[in-house]
Amino acid sequence: MKYLIITVFILFTAQVHGQFAKSDARIALKPDGETVATLADSTKIAIGVQENGWYPVTFKAFVQKSFVDGDSVIAPETELLNLKKNPIGQIKGEVKAKLKQAEPRGFYKYYEVLITGYIKGTSLHYRSIPEKGLEEILNDGKMAGRQERLEAYFKKLGFVKEEHDSYTAWAYLDAAGSLEQPMYRCIVIYRGETALYCIVSRSELMTLDKLKDQRDHSTGKYYFYQRPSDRNWEEIKDIVYGFIPL
Repeated sequence: MKYLIITVFILFTAQVHGQFAKSDARIALKPDGETVATLADSTKIAIGVQENGWYPVTFKAFVQKSFVDGDSVIAPETELLNLKKNPIGQIKGEVKAKLKQAEPRGFYKYYEVLITGYIKGTSLHYRSIPEKGLEEILNDGKMAGRQERLEAYFKKLGFVKEEHDSYTAWAYLDAAGSLEQPMYRCIVIYRGETALYCIVSRSELMTLDKLKDQRDHSTGKYYFYQRPSDRNWEEIKDIVYGFIPL
């Protein structure tokens, strides 16, 4: 029997953000493989690098203990729930699980899980992929109101803001795909508050207009709107290291 492995995670107190799945998105065991779960519209997920039209995907859910047997297998047709106990999807095939007691108050009869599989690119809301939404805003050629549009996008997707000595960083954290402290997916860095300086993606190849420099590093892909000095380069890397769990 084929099983999709589900790893239990510890709930973070911060709000969970991720890419958004379209209605009835199908989660497969492997690309073009057996369906193991479906998701409701706008379920928050985390995705990896595209592979022939499919993305590795993880997402969080709660399941009732009564639908899990002694071998840690979740039964077909089990509902997947969010923190409000509203349905966000359904298990379609037997799923082997690693389980942990859910921690929120009122969840004594539930397990908390992190589901892993593959999702087809057409099942994603395109602009909810942070790099794609940023490309659309930054490449439209309209400078008027650009900062307001960016900040509205940061708010919509749940970017977190950090202020540094000479920089302001807005970071998108892949909390939906993390077992512990979330890893960054994308960071937008300004000189001061509003002078766009650099965009960093952990793995996504971006197409951006009017770049002054572009660098690959073990910490990510760096896209510079202002050419960095050696000192600036070290400062930017230090900011990015701050969003990488030890």
